[in-house]
Amino acid sequence: MENIFAHYGIDWLAISLSLYGAYLLGNKVKVGFIVFAISNVFWCVFYD
Repeated sequence: MENIFAHYGIDWLAISLSLYGAYLLGNKVKVGFIVFAISNVFWCVFYD
């Protein structure tokens, strides 16, 4: 079983930002796009 903290919480931060960005976009808050873009950067740069 893989350690849930193997990526120092970056994966938890990325999924949290993804969900929050989707929530904001669903409520038509434009800053949700930026939050979602930042979460994608975390997925691309920091994830193995």
